[in-house]
Amino acid sequence: MTDVPVGSLAQAWERVGWYRWRWPVAEELPKAQETGRQLRGPQFTAAGALRPAAGVLTAVAWLLLRLRRLSRQERAAAGPAVRHVPRARAAWLGPGRLGREEAGWAVGEFFGALARLGGHQSREGDGPPGWQVLWEGWSKLHTVLEFTSARDGPNCGQT
Repeated sequence: MTDVPVGSLAQAWERVGWYRWRWPVAEELPKAQETGRQLRGPQFTAAGALRPAAGVLTAVAWLLLRLRRLSRQERAAAGPAVRHVPRARAAWLGPGRLGREEAGWAVGEFFGALARLGGHQSREGDGPPGWQVLWEGWSKLHTVLEFTSARDGPNCGQT
């Protein structure tokens, strides 16, 4: 059902496409957000601290949802990861963790590496990675990049 006028078959299929995108988001985004809050929730005890954190966690949940969706679409999964994730994250998690961007590092490969970093075994019988594994992977990746940034920062080694 839609309240948007449909004047052609192409427009009708466009509306179907809208619905296909809406459904996973409507169901999965709250799950992704809740998992992020469970992992980060104990750090916040005041509403003033929780509000900005909820915004950041929602942005990360949306990114993880998008990555998961893209990784399940053959054509999109083969696209460059740097189109969808910050270059530093793609570089660090790149093939062999070389710390630099690798040509051909695809969304599907990045998603798989992120899931493995979070503890997904990626065995033949394993299902797709769940939200907790994805959040764990993202959290570990963020921690490494924070440490690396602090270590390589302008004040490193200075007192």
